Amino acid sequence: MIAMTEAGPWCPLVSIIIPVYNGSDYLGEAIDSALAQTYENKEVIVVNDGSKDEGRTEAVAKSYGTRIRYFSKENRGVASALNYGLSRAKGGYISWLSHDDVYVGNKLEAQIEYLRHNPQKRRSVILYSNFYYIDEKSVVFNKYTLPRVPPEKFYQALLCEMVFKSPLRRWKFGVNGCTSLIPKDAFEKVGLFNE
Repeated sequence: MIAMTEAGPWCPLVSIIIPVYNGSDYLGEAIDSALAQTYENKEVIVVNDGSKDEGRTEAVAKSYGTRIRYFSKENRGVASALNYGLSRAKGGYISWLSHDDVYVGNKLEAQIEYLRHNPQKRRSVILYSNFYYIDEKSVVFNKYTLPRVPPEKFYQALLCEMVFKSPLRRWKFGVNGCTSLIPKDAFEKVGLFNE
């Protein structure tokens, strides 16, 4: 079921930002997973952070033609590349994908579907999820399942990288940035990534 508005279903543009440095070995697979998302209203932005690999990373990105938006800049680190991508993003939501990671096929669709059914949270939450570990051949070898965190304890868990169930019981907690879906407004309110 899709939430309908006066203009039709709520389908915001999602900007997928892929920062890359010397990433020719894996970049194509990352881009393919972004383009293959079952959620269709998306743009893929690749930011080459000054790769020094004789143009191999650039060649991979440019091979996608107009299916992606490609930018190149001098090397200043992943936070700088993400911020550069943010400054060019047209979407109301931002999704980050590292050049050596891949998305599960319905990642964006599942997150947008949650927001469709929870319109009061569309501008006030950052969504994140569990994730799989893959090896250099993209074979899954483990799954990381995040412990449940009550909203009032999320900030503490994020800072401590732990969820405390009692003084003697705790679980490791860490949000992987590549699982997140962030309202672009959030960056306007709290600032960009710390370079």
